[in-house]
Amino acid sequence: MLPLYYVPVARKLLYNLKNYRRLPAEWGNFLQWPMGGNAQQLIDKYGCTPYIVDDLIKFGFGRRLTYIANYIRSDMLGLDWIYNYAKSRGMEPWDPVKECVERGELGMKSGKGFYDWSGGKGKAFLREFNKEMIRLMKMDMERGDI
Repeated sequence: MLPLYYVPVARKLLYNLKNYRRLPAEWGNFLQWPMGGNAQQLIDKYGCTPYIVDDLIKFGFGRRLTYIANYIRSDMLGLDWIYNYAKSRGMEPWDPVKECVERGELGMKSGKGFYDWSGGKGKAFLREFNKEMIRLMKMDMERGDI
């Protein structure tokens, strides 16, 4: 049985996914497995311990994923930056990024990207996001985790 706090999350996921029948049933693993493989490389190739890798995830990007999943992050970075980064590495930018850039939809800084950030939504989101990251960091410090 799911804990009660999962119920609204499960409802939102089911509502959003009901029209996406083509998604693999194991979509969560599909997204997580590459991270696990890369984590193993940090241990095997770079001498990290599992503890260090977990800390890199917990206190680094992993904590932010709850708030800034992949495409919110893209909008924060700027789709023009992502476009130029791909080009600088000799890669062709992903078509949806290219199309947004061509339309001048560069993410938060332009008010539109993958998401609508108009009317100060981007600044409000960043303000709340930063406040939450500070709150979590203080909690980590109080527990002695960092």
